[in-house]
Amino acid sequence: MSEDRVSRVSVRLLDRDTRWPAPPRSAATCLDSAEYLDSKMREVRDSGKVVGLDRIAVISALNLANELIKLRKHGTALDGDVGARLQKLRERSRLRSSAASRWNSEQRDCPLLDDLAPPAVFDTVRVTSRP
Repeated sequence: MSEDRVSRVSVRLLDRDTRWPAPPRSAATCLDSAEYLDSKMREVRDSGKVVGLDRIAVISALNLANELIKLRKHGTALDGDVGARLQKLRERSRLRSSAASRWNSEQRDCPLLDDLAPPAVFDTVRVTSRP
């Protein structure tokens, strides 16, 4: 029940106190968001091109939405890059696995390979024979 409780977070935006409801676990995030919004609103106000608190708030919100959209698009492009790279790695792994299994089956079918010594395993200090 206490997790469902909502507390009021007090923040200061452009030198005006504002309060809004926030779950207790996200109060710190709300304060960080308000601090970031305040800095963006100050940038808009200090540019001198926008007058009035409401207009400053709207322009700041539009700027933040624009930033978010750019980040999402950039993130999607990165996700696509990562996805393509993972697909290539999976394909390589599958090819290596099938090649190894073919080699193992060919080795069993070839009696000449039975006389050969097992391949060496390289250790950082010495070379030892595989057990």
